[in-house]
Amino acid sequence: MSRKSVSVTYSRVTPESAEDGDTSESGHLETLPIALDEYDRENGLTVVDLVVTLLKDSGARNPSSSAFHKGVWYSTDYEVISYSSGEEEEKSYHLKGFSEDEEREIYKQVAGR
Repeated sequence: MSRKSVSVTYSRVTPESAEDGDTSESGHLETLPIALDEYDRENGLTVVDLVVTLLKDSGARNPSSSAFHKGVWYSTDYEVISYSSGEEEEKSYHLKGFSEDEEREIYKQVAGR
């Protein structure tokens, strides 16, 4: 059984980089392990429940595709991180180690499709 995790990446855009149709900076922020603990099991939660909560709480409600396929990731809206420079940031959440059925259920619950 492979370990389940969510890899979090970011993309930043400045007014100048947006003019060029590019990002000013992007990269990997962190990898979050997804595993049930005793509390989760006692409360009948699944790894799907944990990921859906993580995505919704993080504001990552935008799937990378309008139709499900294995490998869909979820992004936040861009938000201003520096009003003085106009720099904005978007975070993306990539599922790792999940079965296609688990990914499909996450998609259904997050995207509502």
